[in-house]
Amino acid sequence: MQNNDEMQKSDEVQKSDEVQKSDEVQKSGETKKSSEMQKNILVFLVGGLLFLLFTDYESERSEKKADVEKSKQKAEEVFAKIDAEMKVLADPAVRLVMKGTMKDYKNTTIAAAFEASFDEPRWDKLKGKKGETLVQFTGKISKEMHDYLVAQISSLFDFEKIGSDPYGDYSKALNAALYVLGGGGNWRESDYVKNLNKKYGCSFIEDYHTYTGYRVDYYRLVSEDSEGARQYYVEMFEDLKALLWKVGETVKVQWLVYPNGYQFEFYTCETKAKAYGLKKDIFGELLEAIYN
Repeated sequence: MQNNDEMQKSDEVQKSDEVQKSDEVQKSGETKKSSEMQKNILVFLVGGLLFLLFTDYESERSEKKADVEKSKQKAEEVFAKIDAEMKVLADPAVRLVMKGTMKDYKNTTIAAAFEASFDEPRWDKLKGKKGETLVQFTGKISKEMHDYLVAQISSLFDFEKIGSDPYGDYSKALNAALYVLGGGGNWRESDYVKNLNKKYGCSFIEDYHTYTGYRVDYYRLVSEDSEGARQYYVEMFEDLKALLWKVGETVKVQWLVYPNGYQFEFYTCETKAKAYGLKKDIFGELLEAIYN
């Protein structure tokens, strides 16, 4: 009996040792797997970080390269533009016009007068439809030019003398202004004029010359009171100043160079700027501003 008990105990001890060894092996395997997993995660994280750093470096490098290319392209465009402008300015036809003078304005050269009067001045040589040689000046109306032209127009409107107009001078000036503000043509029927008439209780009638009795081609403003007429003129003139010769409007002037290469004459003037035009044509108004 005793031997049986001892054998049973021996078996239990052996089993316990085996279980313990099995647990230790299992734990060792799990520890090894955990270590390998941590190692793999670490490798993955380091690899990902290196990839991101490399990608960011390549991206930054590409951006810098693109910026350099853009700067290079811009510089090439600037140099090409300067080169083209220098070639134009060296052209004999262009130099002929630039060093020449305008009729009735002999005090300075065309180039000096025009370049000082406009913003962003530029010269070009063109060919006309029939092969004519044209020299073109392009510039934008400056604030100084706008102010000068508006000041010249303001001299036509003496608001203190509007009630006394025996020769129709103020009426003619008003008609010319409303022709511009009302869109030309039948300006009396324009919304602009109708609104002013209603606002100040005014209207227009065909007028006759006070002294001769002959009909003249203008309309006289009539109102219920002189103050209404004065306010009419004041508001109209403020609107006119804002509309005429706007700063930044482009002006193009061309001269025709004769085939002999020694003579030239004014050819045309183009602009979308609104001009008053009571005394002179558009180019005439411009010349006054340019040479004064």
